[in-house]
Amino acid sequence: MKLKEKDISAICDKLKDVLVEGNCVVPAENIFTLTPPNSSIPNDYILISGNGGFVDKGDVANCIVLIEVNSKLLQDKSINKVRLRYIMNNLSDILDKSIVEDNYYFSISKDYNIFDDVDVSLGYATKMLNIHCTINRTLTN
Repeated sequence: MKLKEKDISAICDKLKDVLVEGNCVVPAENIFTLTPPNSSIPNDYILISGNGGFVDKGDVANCIVLIEVNSKLLQDKSINKVRLRYIMNNLSDILDKSIVEDNYYFSISKDYNIFDDVDVSLGYATKMLNIHCTINRTLTN
């Protein structure tokens, strides 16, 4: 018998599943895990990645997962605030309650703020949201 592995890739994939099942307004094909798109970049996309290491407590491990919401700037290089607000409100509806999916528990992190960034060179506005994840590493065969 062994403890289930801590795997940031599996955690990010599971959080993507949560967003898709929760009817995220960003289509599943525009939600990426660990690696951002490098060609045919959509107007709106989400990148899910790890944000730090694990705090291992034996049967339970904790980590922070970062959700980056990226929205293309308007032609005048200003932020499409309406679109970003719409996406963030939708994410809030999905993530406001703690979510249990298999042996993962996701909730919006109370320890970290939401960050904003505008990259005019890339033409996107970004909102970053930290998600707290607890992994129940119960014994398996």
